[in-house]
This record gives sequence, C-alpha cells and structure tokens, in this order.
Amino acid sequence: MKTGFVTKFKETEIGTIPEEWGVSNVGKIGKVVTGKTPPTSNINFYGDDYPFVKIPDMNDSVFITKTGSGISEEGAKYLGNAKLPENSVMVSCIATIGNVGITSKESFSNQQINTLIPNKNIADYKYLYYFFKNNKELLESLGGGGSVYTNISKSKFESMVVVVPGLSEQKQIAEILSSLDDKIELNRQINVNFEKVASSLFKQWFVDFESPDENGKPYKSSGGKMIDSKLDKIPEWWKIEKVGNLKLIITDYVANGSFASLKENVSKIYEHEEYALFLRNTDLKNNFASKRYVDKKAYDFLLKTHLKGGEVIISNVADVGSVYKCPTFKMPMVLGNNVIMLDGKLLNNYLYLFFTSQVGQAAINSITSGSAQLKFNKTDFRNLEIVKPDDETLKRFDEICEVIFKTIQNNEDEINRLISARDSLLPRLMSGKIKV
Repeated sequence: MKTGFVTKFKETEIGTIPEEWGVSNVGKIGKVVTGKTPPTSNINFYGDDYPFVKIPDMNDSVFITKTGSGISEEGAKYLGNAKLPENSVMVSCIATIGNVGITSKESFSNQQINTLIPNKNIADYKYLYYFFKNNKELLESLGGGGSVYTNISKSKFESMVVVVPGLSEQKQIAEILSSLDDKIELNRQINVNFEKVASSLFKQWFVDFESPDENGKPYKSSGGKMIDSKLDKIPEWWKIEKVGNLKLIITDYVANGSFASLKENVSKIYEHEEYALFLRNTDLKNNFASKRYVDKKAYDFLLKTHLKGGEVIISNVADVGSVYKCPTFKMPMVLGNNVIMLDGKLLNNYLYLFFTSQVGQAAINSITSGSAQLKFNKTDFRNLEIVKPDDETLKRFDEICEVIFKTIQNNEDEINRLISARDSLLPRLMSGKIKV
C-alpha cells in the first residue's frame, strides 16, 4: 500500500474518488436476482441439496457457509432461475438493510435478499462485497432512511451507484481486506475446535462418568461407586441440586427495576459507540456484526447486570436455549434483554458446557412454553434440578477448561484487533485515500 501519493480526485454522486476510477450502476456490472421462498406447505421443496440463505445467516463472515435451512433438488426446480452461482454477492434489502455475504456454493435466498451475480470482466466479487459493506448508510437511504419498514426493491438496488476502479485494482483492494478476514475466520475455526475439545471433555467426565481419579484411571469403568438419584445413577459424593440453590448469581435485564424505571433510565440504545456495550443474543449469535451501546446513565442504572467476561448467558425468549460464554471487551459491558446471566465463578465453565450439551438443552426444553413466542422464566429455571459434581472434581475440571477458554479468549482478542484494522482500512481503500 502507498500512502501520501499525489493523485487527482473528482467529485461523484457518492463522494470524492481518484480521477482514474469510474462509477456505474449495480445493474450494469452484473445480474440482480431477488430471492423467493417456496411454499412451506410442500416439505419436499426443502432439504440439504442447496443452502437457503436468510438474513440471520448473514453475519460478519465473508462467505456464507452455514444456513438454518436448505432447498432440495425438487425445490430448486420449483425456484428455477432464482438459483445463485458460487461467488454471488448477497445484500439484505428488506427490514434489516445492509447485511452482506458471498455464496460459497450454488445457493438460494428468500425474498428479503437481493443478490448481484457480477460480470467477471467488469467487477470482482470480493471487491463488491467490501464496497457494499462500506456503504451501509447509502443502502439504508435507498430503503427509506430509517422508516419503520425499509425496503430496497430490485429496481432501486440495480440503480445504486458503485465506485469501480480498474479490475486489477479492485482485486488488489479486496486481497488486502480479505487477508485480514481470512485470519479472522481461521481464528474463529480454531475456537470452534477448542469448544469441541471442551465439550468432549465434559461428556467424558460428567455424562459417561469417566473423570480420572488420582491415579488417572477413568472413574466408572475402573469400579468407582455409583449411587441412585432422581436423575439416574451418579458417582458417590455427587448431588442433585436445584440451579437456584447453587452458589451463583442468576439475573436478567428486568431485575434492574420496573418497566417504567427501565424506560426512564435506559432511554436509548445506540448504534454508534457509547459508554458501554449492550450485549444481546443476536450479537453473540452473529459474531458482533452489529453492536449496540448504552450511555453511562443507563449503565449505572443497570447495576445488577454488569458483565466482566466469562459469565454464562442463556437466551430465554424467542431463540430459547442459545448458550454463550460472555467474551471480554476493553470497555464496560452490560446484559441486554431476553437473556439471563449466570455467574458462579468455579461453576461457570461447568454450567456453560452443561447447558450447551444435549442433557442441558433437554433441561431447558422441559421448562420452555409458549405458542406465539417460546420462553421460560427465571423461577422455573431456578427450580431445574441438575447434577452437581463434588468440589474437588469441579476444581480439576475447571483448571483444564480455564486453559482452553483462555486460549479462546486470546484468539477473540486477536479477532477484535483484526476487525479494528480491517474496519479502519476499509473506507480509506474504498475511497482511494490509500493507494494499492
């Protein structure tokens, strides 16, 4: 990259760009396809042959590799020319505006997404991904600029102005930014693997009851004594305890005060950076692709739900049963709504892995109810009965897990640094202020 270079700039309808760069409309640099949803009444249209991309599947990852649902070959025939080739650039255009992703294989999307299939002779797909990512405000203005129901029609999207450097320069810009994103994705995959190691260790110790004894021998298969309990046989010295009787804090957003006082003291949730990070389920689910914040007055009022990092966070409304370990950020953090927080220090790693396991998910399902919206309440959660190992076993398990989760947090810290570097470079590369 070259900085401080001498070049001439020109004014365009979307800002100042180098004189040698051009502008075009989306519809002139490729084909735009608006997604559609096959009838849900026909289950044969759905399967695992093609990803079916919806807005929640579009997070901070460049390529869309996992989706919540898929389309079958029969569904693909029904959708016909809505099929999207690999390396198509998806942009969310209804309700949630400006989420961007690239197809990693042949895919379909629902009607909330417009997809650009770029002309390879004119535009690089990765460059376009970063262009749209850098121009969320422009996209939002096409969708109504803050109205209750925003919508970028296909024709509006096709008319959107795009800055188009030469193809070679597009690829160079994309290469710089994607090298950072590649490292981010690598770290995330490493963390996924570490999570699998921790989950496997939990199963070995607390589901199969094969925690190593003082001689390193597995407990149950080496003849360790098992005793009867309400929840089947468990090792001697272990107990069945209600979650509410464990030594831990269980709290949520509404524990801070009445709805009236919450409305008065937490008057606004900010999209730009403010005093404290407001942690929601959607942030944890989507790798903090879009953060929310509260001011200091709100943070001080929300005293009962301050976060330090390492707490267990469980969604208890709508997306019930999503479980996370709270990451650490270098700023104050506070719990958002529709989630509960558990903090039991020595118990945190055990409880996190318990509630992410099949046994823990079944326990959550047993207290979940609701037709219009699934949810569970804190009282029922406190009354859940779970297995509590003896303190010595918990301590040994926690010592191993701390090494694993410390490594995960170190990787998260590096991810945050890389995201910061990428987001700093993005507007400067896209405006030509840094020359490649």
